[in-house]
Amino acid sequence: METRKIILETTFQLIGKHGYEKTSTAMICKAVGITKPSLYYYFESKEELFLELINEFLNGDKAVPFNMDVTEEEYFIELTNFGLGFLSAYKRDEIFSNFAMEVYIQSKRITELSRQMSEYNRLFKSAIGDILLRGVELGLIEEDELSITTETMYATIHGIEASIMFGTDINHEVVWMHFVDNLGKR
Repeated sequence: METRKIILETTFQLIGKHGYEKTSTAMICKAVGITKPSLYYYFESKEELFLELINEFLNGDKAVPFNMDVTEEEYFIELTNFGLGFLSAYKRDEIFSNFAMEVYIQSKRITELSRQMSEYNRLFKSAIGDILLRGVELGLIEEDELSITTETMYATIHGIEASIMFGTDINHEVVWMHFVDNLGKR
């Protein structure tokens, strides 16, 4: 694996374990086995490294796919699996969950990160709208309810996500399945 990728993966692990503020460039260098000048060859600062890590994270292959070619019979199963797949990463991987929490915390401090997160959330909400539009096309979701249903699904996912990150004792699977069961014309 190339050095740049090792730096990114190591930083992800360290921030997920110690938080952004407590993860120093010295810690990153020691864990990777490089010097500070070597780190600064790849990234000008810890903040630039963090932003690049988040950019790769948000635009990488971590997205949970939704099969838009589903049939009417498969739609709600696919929707259930989409939500559970997205949310289970937070539940099963403490490093991932902690890292995500740090992203939200630091987005209040780092202007560029705030911009990245706004764009990510806009795209995520748009993807939810597309998924629900497929339900409209299949005759499973009311078209006149599409906008509010998109907002509700977006808020539900982020509410469950936040509950998991904050350690709130909820059964995210049951909550998500309840949301899907009450969706549409069923």
